[in-house]
Amino acid sequence: MRVLCLFPIFRSGTAKLMLSGAERQFIEICKRWCQLGNEIQVVATDYAKRLCENFGLEVSTLTFEPVKIKLVGFEDLINVQKLCKIINCDKFDFIYCPNESFEYILTSALAKNKCRIPLVAIINQILPEDLYFLGLLKSALSYTQYRRGLTYFQLVPRRLFFVFKKKIRNILIQKIDLIFAVSGYHKKILLRMGIDAHRIYSIPSGIDYHHIRSYERGREYKKFDASFLGAIIPRKGVLDLIKAWSIVVQAKKDAKLVLIGSGQGYYFNEVKKFILKHHLTKNILMKGFVSEEMKYRLLKQSKIFVFPSYLEGFAQAVCEAMACGLPVIAYRLPVFREFYDDNIVYVDVGDVKGLASKILELLKDKPLQKRMRQAGYKIAERYDWNNIAKQQLEIIKRNLQL
Repeated sequence: MRVLCLFPIFRSGTAKLMLSGAERQFIEICKRWCQLGNEIQVVATDYAKRLCENFGLEVSTLTFEPVKIKLVGFEDLINVQKLCKIINCDKFDFIYCPNESFEYILTSALAKNKCRIPLVAIINQILPEDLYFLGLLKSALSYTQYRRGLTYFQLVPRRLFFVFKKKIRNILIQKIDLIFAVSGYHKKILLRMGIDAHRIYSIPSGIDYHHIRSYERGREYKKFDASFLGAIIPRKGVLDLIKAWSIVVQAKKDAKLVLIGSGQGYYFNEVKKFILKHHLTKNILMKGFVSEEMKYRLLKQSKIFVFPSYLEGFAQAVCEAMACGLPVIAYRLPVFREFYDDNIVYVDVGDVKGLASKILELLKDKPLQKRMRQAGYKIAERYDWNNIAKQQLEIIKRNLQL
């Protein structure tokens, strides 16, 4: 089959590499589809091409550089137009959209109209409040909570435009021919949007389980008490984690936490300020964006994994941590029980003191760590990328009659 893939990450071509779960999923699925004999063409930004090449996806790619000006969010519309201009409708079987974000869905909908072929999309994150205007408005404005004074008000127009984009996104989702919801929880939300059940399949994300297990270095020496893997952004709860760690350090003065993942901007600076202000530089190590080998080495050098995220679709980081043999502590999110059942130590969302307490308890409980480690291996093995890619492809062929 010939697949047209749209990957509109609107960042400068020279920007520091960052990788979301949805972006990783797209790259890994495409790699395996190529191995199965399918032809992939990616239409993307220069930055997105760099990201693909960095993680081993080398396919035919048409690229452009996004505009540098900031227009309260309207620059996304200019970039969508630029991307659509370079799309070549050359006998593709379907369009593959790897993300439910506005720029992905809008670009894919326009490409579907231009090329007259079916559209397949992945829905990784969608919330019940996304269905209602007031819910969207509350969500958009609460995102500015980490800003203060004038910067808060400067962000308001962009966040209001964010509401507009999500409303348009919700309308365009109705036009998708086949949807892979990353969880049953997200499928239920899509059904509430009025999308026909026969167009929605619940297919989880995945990890490279056997590849992760092959990394042995680091297992013999537990250098860190805990680790975190993910972008340093508000919804990942990193400030909650380092606040909890400041409590942990009061009881265990040499406790060490490693943060694996990059960030930028106001929130990232707030995290660094808190670490400096509370004299935690010897207790918290920020590694930034690292290679795959280094990522798994750091995880396997940790005793436990802590993930206080406020919003997740599948949480590849949790699954990767389990594949590395780490017991996991996380906030009580609906999707976690679907995938990981009771093999997570749950904490109520936003309960920083409770988070600190559970960290200290788990670090002391060696028998529980061992039970969670063994159960985690079995859970993580279910979600190998090879299985997920084949499942998606079989459903696409059957439903689109290819």
